[in-house]
Amino acid sequence: MCTDNLLNIYKIISTDSIVYMYKIDNNNRQEKMTTATSVSFMWCHIQKI
Repeated sequence: MCTDNLLNIYKIISTDSIVYMYKIDNNNRQEKMTTATSVSFMWCHIQKI
C-alpha cells in the first residue's frame, strides 16, 4: 500500500490539526476518503518521510 503511486494519487489537506485526504479522479473532482483509509494512508505517508 505504501507506494509512490499512492502518494501521487492522493493529496493531503491539513487544517486546524485535522487531516483530510482527497482522492483526485480523472475529472479532477475531490472525493473525501473514509477515516480508516485516511489513517492507513497517513501512516504510509509518515513511513516514507
